[in-house]
Amino acid sequence: MKKLSKWGNECLKMFKRFMRGSLSIATSNGFSKLFAIGFVIIAGRLLGPQAYGNLAFILSIGAIISTIPAIIFPQALLWRLGFIDDDNSRGEVVVSGITGTIIILLLISIIVIIIPNIPWLVLIIVIADTLTYLFINIHQGLLNYKKVAFFSLTRNLFKFSLVLVLWFGSNNYEWNYSHVVLIYLLAPMLVITTLEIFLPTSIINDLKFDCNLLRQLGLYGLPIAGSSIAITVLMRGDVVLLEYFDGETVTGNYYAAKQLFIPIMLFPVALKGLLVPIISGKHLLKDEWSKSIKIVLSISAFLAIFAGFSGPFLVEKIYGPSFQVDQSLTLMISVSAWILSVRSIIEAILLGNGYSLRTFVANLCAAFFSLFLYLNFISAYGSEGAAQALLLSSIFALIAMILSFISSEIIKNPFVNNGEN
Repeated sequence: MKKLSKWGNECLKMFKRFMRGSLSIATSNGFSKLFAIGFVIIAGRLLGPQAYGNLAFILSIGAIISTIPAIIFPQALLWRLGFIDDDNSRGEVVVSGITGTIIILLLISIIVIIIPNIPWLVLIIVIADTLTYLFINIHQGLLNYKKVAFFSLTRNLFKFSLVLVLWFGSNNYEWNYSHVVLIYLLAPMLVITTLEIFLPTSIINDLKFDCNLLRQLGLYGLPIAGSSIAITVLMRGDVVLLEYFDGETVTGNYYAAKQLFIPIMLFPVALKGLLVPIISGKHLLKDEWSKSIKIVLSISAFLAIFAGFSGPFLVEKIYGPSFQVDQSLTLMISVSAWILSVRSIIEAILLGNGYSLRTFVANLCAAFFSLFLYLNFISAYGSEGAAQALLLSSIFALIAMILSFISSEIIKNPFVNNGEN
């Protein structure tokens, strides 16, 4: 009975710590997303629908390519750091993860430069996303909630502030989307540099590198990267193909509407990032977690309903009268965002228990299905077809993830680490 009571107290302490961290990150993410929304709004007003479509294309291609260096080792760090208590061992894991990330980033950068049809600005997005996810995952894995919260907040605050400088800058200079892309890289670099100068990550002072550990992290991270590429194709492929079939102006309007994803997926994304290291390292109280997930998804559902019905009004008032979208389009985009939020929570439970291969298979199937729909629907129906394909792809992705969850051993207790693929 004493052991059971001690186990219960440890679970309760972990849960309270997580909730404080979750609240801290969710609150900072709330303000961070406000600045992120402000960033894309000012960028849209600054550029107009056509140039905004160019920006959307660059960001979407960059997001797909950057998934490889930004996920393989950073995501493996998030998992591995969850069950290591010794600082020296953590230091070895972090150093190995950083080394692997740099190697992958260099290889991807060479490929991007060599391929002639990829704009050079895409490389900036790849570098920015890699730095961002590496930094966030290291500190989420170490449960440094305040540092993650501060980084998330100040990164987008810097982006918002810098794009405001462009907006209120000299009227004689013609700003374009390349300046906005440069801001995308400059902001995280400034914040990471500042944090490491004043609040250095102490566990990596003693540099140790382990080739075997590098291999283990890579093997764990590869299927997750493949899974992330698949889901990024699902979420970004519509923008890329819409630009290809219908041009920049149509894409600019569609991308403005698709920013409704940001508030809808705010809390689910914050919860997903925290669930993985906590589940991988501790036994959790199922009832408490069920309540937390229900609350998060309920808030997301409310935001989806609001965004869906008020979307056309919001897009026109926020971005300007030159941006026009239909009611049906915003409804489909908002419902898709909520469905993908549910999918992401289930994925986090699977990843926290070590089922990275199952998530990869589920997301890979969803990616192929989405590509098939995007190619057929967008070529025939334009932006309306893109939204229809996005909704159907989201439903398919959720069903695939549910099937992966049901077929795993964790169906009996989703918050106890099982560790098998």
